[in-house]
Amino acid sequence: MFWVNIRLIGIELVASLFEADDVPVSLIAGVATAEPVRQMLLEKLKTSESMKKLIYHEPQLPPVLGAVDYGIMEFGMTPERDVLEKWKRGFQEL
Repeated sequence: MFWVNIRLIGIELVASLFEADDVPVSLIAGVATAEPVRQMLLEKLKTSESMKKLIYHEPQLPPVLGAVDYGIMEFGMTPERDVLEKWKRGFQEL
Protein backbone atom coordinates (compact mmCIF):
# COMPACT_ATOMS: atom_id res chain seq x y z
CA MET A 1 0.00 0.00 0.00
CA PHE A 2 2.92 2.35 0.71
CA TRP A 3 4.05 2.26 -2.95
CA VAL A 4 0.53 2.96 -4.15
CA ASN A 5 0.34 6.09 -1.98
CA ILE A 6 3.76 7.26 -3.19
CA ARG A 7 2.71 6.79 -6.83
CA LEU A 8 -0.56 8.63 -6.24
CA ILE A 9 1.33 11.53 -4.68
CA GLY A 10 3.56 11.61 -7.78
CA ILE A 11 0.53 11.63 -10.07
CA GLU A 12 -1.05 14.44 -8.06
CA LEU A 13 2.17 16.49 -8.10
CA VAL A 14 2.49 16.23 -11.88
CA ALA A 15 -1.25 16.90 -12.36
CA SER A 16 -0.93 20.11 -10.33
CA LEU A 17 1.27 21.55 -13.10
CA PHE A 18 -1.56 21.41 -15.66
CA GLU A 19 -3.81 24.43 -16.12
CA ALA A 20 -6.99 22.42 -16.71
CA ASP A 21 -9.08 21.27 -13.75
CA ASP A 22 -9.62 17.83 -15.33
CA VAL A 23 -6.36 15.96 -15.93
CA PRO A 24 -6.32 12.70 -17.92
CA VAL A 25 -4.18 9.95 -16.38
CA SER A 26 -2.88 6.67 -17.80
CA LEU A 27 -0.80 4.04 -16.08
CA ILE A 28 2.27 2.72 -17.86
CA ALA A 29 5.35 0.68 -16.97
CA GLY A 30 5.98 -2.31 -14.76
CA VAL A 31 4.86 -1.69 -11.21
CA ALA A 32 1.96 0.68 -11.97
CA THR A 33 0.44 -1.79 -14.45
CA ALA A 34 0.87 -4.89 -12.28
CA GLU A 35 -2.76 -5.89 -11.66
CA PRO A 36 -2.88 -5.61 -7.83
CA VAL A 37 -1.11 -2.23 -7.86
CA ARG A 38 -3.14 -1.03 -10.85
CA GLN A 39 -6.41 -1.86 -9.08
CA MET A 40 -5.31 -0.08 -5.89
CA LEU A 41 -4.17 2.99 -7.86
CA LEU A 42 -7.44 3.16 -9.80
CA GLU A 43 -9.38 2.95 -6.53
CA LYS A 44 -7.21 5.70 -5.01
CA LEU A 45 -7.70 7.87 -8.11
CA LYS A 46 -11.47 7.65 -7.65
CA THR A 47 -11.28 8.79 -4.02
CA SER A 48 -8.40 11.23 -4.38
CA GLU A 49 -8.89 14.66 -2.87
CA SER A 50 -6.41 16.14 -5.32
CA MET A 51 -6.61 19.78 -6.38
CA LYS A 52 -7.34 18.44 -9.87
CA LYS A 53 -9.90 15.93 -11.08
CA LEU A 54 -7.88 12.90 -12.20
CA ILE A 55 -9.61 11.04 -15.04
CA TYR A 56 -8.27 7.60 -15.92
CA HIS A 57 -7.87 6.55 -19.56
CA GLU A 58 -6.39 3.34 -20.88
CA PRO A 59 -3.20 4.23 -22.79
CA GLN A 60 -3.76 4.41 -26.54
CA LEU A 61 -0.06 4.32 -27.41
CA PRO A 62 3.10 3.01 -25.77
CA PRO A 63 5.00 5.70 -23.81
CA VAL A 64 7.57 6.44 -26.49
CA LEU A 65 4.94 7.02 -29.20
CA GLY A 66 2.84 9.10 -26.81
CA ALA A 67 5.91 11.28 -26.20
CA VAL A 68 6.43 11.65 -29.96
CA ASP A 69 2.76 12.62 -30.33
CA TYR A 70 3.06 15.28 -27.59
CA GLY A 71 6.31 16.52 -29.12
CA ILE A 72 4.65 16.99 -32.49
CA MET A 73 1.84 18.96 -30.83
CA GLU A 74 4.33 21.10 -28.88
CA PHE A 75 5.66 22.34 -32.22
CA GLY A 76 2.13 23.45 -33.11
CA MET A 77 1.66 20.66 -35.62
CA THR A 78 -1.31 18.34 -35.79
CA PRO A 79 -0.34 14.68 -36.08
CA GLU A 80 -1.79 13.00 -39.14
CA ARG A 81 -4.83 10.99 -38.09
CA ASP A 82 -3.94 7.99 -40.25
CA VAL A 83 -0.45 7.87 -38.72
CA LEU A 84 -1.89 7.89 -35.19
CA GLU A 85 -4.38 5.17 -36.13
CA LYS A 86 -1.57 3.05 -37.58
CA TRP A 87 0.43 3.53 -34.34
CA LYS A 88 -2.62 2.54 -32.26
CA ARG A 89 -3.25 -0.59 -34.32
CA GLY A 90 0.38 -1.59 -34.03
CA PHE A 91 0.31 -1.03 -30.26
CA GLN A 92 -2.87 -3.09 -29.82
CA GLU A 93 -1.34 -5.98 -31.79
CA LEU A 94 1.58 -6.25 -29.33
